[in-house]
Amino acid sequence: MAYEGAARELVRGLKFRGAMALAGLLASLLLVVKFVVPAILAGHAPVPVAIAGGMAVMMITIALCHGIGAQSVAAILGTTVSLGVTVALAAAFID
Repeated sequence: MAYEGAARELVRGLKFRGAMALAGLLASLLLVVKFVVPAILAGHAPVPVAIAGGMAVMMITIALCHGIGAQSVAAILGTTVSLGVTVALAAAFID
């Protein structure tokens, strides 16, 4: 009997996290359609626009799916650093 209650709570939690993940996906799509594509078409440099868009998508998705806590902040910082390293390496090897 106790397992049934725990299973129900687990399913509710998973449904909520799934809904938040879908909300993050929708927000990411809107950000790309409303910010990234129009900025590139308007003539702005695509690399900074893509970096800003990627950072915004990451922050929105992590915040919606996992909330704002120590682990989420660590994930955001780690992803930001890795994105910075990737951009630096790309710039070094392109020029």
